[in-house]
Amino acid sequence: MLPNFVFATLAFSHMGASAAGKVLKGFYWGEAVKLLLTIALFSLVFINLEVAFLPLFICYVLALIVHWAAPLYFKQS
Repeated sequence: MLPNFVFATLAFSHMGASAAGKVLKGFYWGEAVKLLLTIALFSLVFINLEVAFLPLFICYVLALIVHWAAPLYFKQS
């Protein structure tokens, strides 16, 4: 949740047609920070907690799939 919140904050901090370049730059920065934050949080979990590698990543991938598949499921005709 935290990486997605940071992404949304950075990506949608500028609005309007005159700020199109800033919006695009915000999306790139937001995605970069989101990726780095995700890596950092996974690293913290593996260093500080004893968790099984495979179930954690399976749950992470399933969460990503649900995020991308939801529009297909709720598609309106």
